[in-house]
Amino acid sequence: MNRCDEIIKPGENCWRACRADQAALLIDGAAYFQTLAWALEQARHAIFIIGWDIDSQIFLRRGAAAGKNEPDLVTLLNRLAREHQQLNIYVLDWDFTMLYALDRELLPSFKFSWSTHERLHFLLDDQHPVGASHHQKIVVIDDCLAFCGGLDLTHGRWDTPDHHPENPHRSDSDLKYPPFHDVQMMVSGEVAAALGTLSRRRWLCAGGEEPAPPADTADRRLWPPGLTAEFKNTAVAISRTESANAGQEPIKEVLRLWIDAIAAAEKSIYIENQFFTAYEVCQALEKRLKEPKGPEVVMILSGAPIGWLARKAMEMLGAQMRQRLQAADRFGRLRVVYPVRAGQFIKVHSKLLIVDDCLLRVGSANLNNRSMGLDTECDLALVAEEPQAHAAISRQRARLLAEHLGRTPEEVQRACEDLGSLGAYIDEARGHEGTRQLLSFENSTDSGYEKPPLDYRLIDPEKPISFEELTFLIQGGRKTSDRQVDRQHMSVKTAKRKVLRLCILLCAALVLAVAWRWTPLQEYLSIEVLRGWAETVQATAYSPLILMVIYVLGGFVLLPVTLMILVTVLTFGPWLGLLYAVCGTLLSAVSGYWAGRKLGREAVRNLSGERLSRINRALARKGLWAMIALRVLPLAPFTVGNLAAGASQIKLRDFILGTLIGMSPGFLAFAAFAGGFEIILRKPDPLSTVLFLAVAAGGGAMFWMLRKFILRKIRSNRALKN
Repeated sequence: MNRCDEIIKPGENCWRACRADQAALLIDGAAYFQTLAWALEQARHAIFIIGWDIDSQIFLRRGAAAGKNEPDLVTLLNRLAREHQQLNIYVLDWDFTMLYALDRELLPSFKFSWSTHERLHFLLDDQHPVGASHHQKIVVIDDCLAFCGGLDLTHGRWDTPDHHPENPHRSDSDLKYPPFHDVQMMVSGEVAAALGTLSRRRWLCAGGEEPAPPADTADRRLWPPGLTAEFKNTAVAISRTESANAGQEPIKEVLRLWIDAIAAAEKSIYIENQFFTAYEVCQALEKRLKEPKGPEVVMILSGAPIGWLARKAMEMLGAQMRQRLQAADRFGRLRVVYPVRAGQFIKVHSKLLIVDDCLLRVGSANLNNRSMGLDTECDLALVAEEPQAHAAISRQRARLLAEHLGRTPEEVQRACEDLGSLGAYIDEARGHEGTRQLLSFENSTDSGYEKPPLDYRLIDPEKPISFEELTFLIQGGRKTSDRQVDRQHMSVKTAKRKVLRLCILLCAALVLAVAWRWTPLQEYLSIEVLRGWAETVQATAYSPLILMVIYVLGGFVLLPVTLMILVTVLTFGPWLGLLYAVCGTLLSAVSGYWAGRKLGREAVRNLSGERLSRINRALARKGLWAMIALRVLPLAPFTVGNLAAGASQIKLRDFILGTLIGMSPGFLAFAAFAGGFEIILRKPDPLSTVLFLAVAAGGGAMFWMLRKFILRKIRSNRALKN
């Protein structure tokens, strides 16, 4: 018996172990998008779409498969809601930070809510700790058919196995993307119903209303006609990652399954992944490589990361991990390669693991630390129980290798069987001419960087980071000597009084947050209600003064500042509204700063200890770059950041300037969308269109330059350090 037969352990390395009536791999975006379009059209009761990034304007069918008037995603979903009276559609997207603003659709909640059907529900998921993200990629149709893997429904994901860079259907915008390789698993039956349960739980966790109860679909069979199910009546495990949040214990089933699967391997471990920085997974692979008769390890990664953070930081961390594996490879069983087509690298985005011929795992979790302990993830692991399933897993691995090498699956499978080794076949194939190749990474870690530009705990954290830890890492983790400790002490009586004031303020903020979350207050403060109030204010002679008061009070009751900015720009127009929004935001920020300053750092020291006190003094000496970083990367709520800055004694000048610089791209983005979009709708003349595009481009360019400048300052170790 293979050790993989007993690898699945519900409650330890998976949430549930279910049966799949049928299962198949959809390799690359073209296959997934087209199949998903068919599946969505079969829905009659409930559709759940859960993702890290969801773009309303992408097209699922393209090329020959597309109709004459092929609808984009939001149009398709809206049409389905109108056509089927019992159908509810739930779209859950990550409430992303400004870090990704230039790579995503602007204000997706408006795109999915603007003139769409009432049964098309959209929600941004912000229920995760500071620095974490919602990273699952799940679609569930009527609890009968489900998809799970690495593919988001957004731009840049659609591609064919040919990966031709000039394919005109690849791009959804003017942005240029390299060829993109990914994998999604499609399942039906009991496991699809379990994913429906998981989706409903996440919807509720994110603050959505109770989804409609699932219909009785036990007798319904849903599977695309003409698509072969490689696996039938197969065991499938669902594994999750969820960080500790709101009192719940962290869930690390994904990490546990990785370690258990690596330990169970006898012949081969085949991996495809975007990243390789997961420390504990690296340790597990090192251990197996050092064994005289351990399994061979084949890792297919991306040759060049995409995005400034990946290029500047993740690649360096990945190079260090690869070097560790190379040092442990005493018996020559390791192959770490990346695919290219005619010299151009292919972006590997799949999150796939195949162990021997018995376990096939596909999901959303990258091989980095944050996917193992911080972000919200979901993986499916299919376990072969019958000879037919073992053979099917072997064929899928051959199919993947064939795509990367430009061969046929049959050719790859025969060659691997003859040579008795995946690695030996990759070595042999490398010597042949062809447009498709797997190239080896260099043995050194020289990737053009002497060291990562940021602390690895900030780049790729494995657990939530507190605001104090964030500040400590940004300022370089530098300790302050005892001689630099502030010698001014306050009396015990004064200290107790200030601590009491701080506790009262925090309790008041908590009560207001609870009221906003679970009482009708949120209904009374919707964007429609707020805009009605704003229009009333606009009609008065004292509208600017009243608006400033609203910003200050809104900050103290934890009303989202982005919502206030949007309402202001919509009501007063893009230019006057932008001016009012900037003034109101700065006034609200200064009010919070003043409140934190009145509480004093001594009170903070009594609550949080001497280390936070040292950090606060460092911020006071060099607070400008910390404030800019905090506003560009909004890792703490607006009001909390204001109070913390005031308590840390940051200079008011640095606080105001850092807030203004850090939030400027956001101000411009709101003005460009909210103001310009309404102008275009009312008066679609060339001048208004040009103005809208100019402001949007200016905001994007400003954010790009600001982000680049901050990174350069951090890399040079001048920020928060001297």
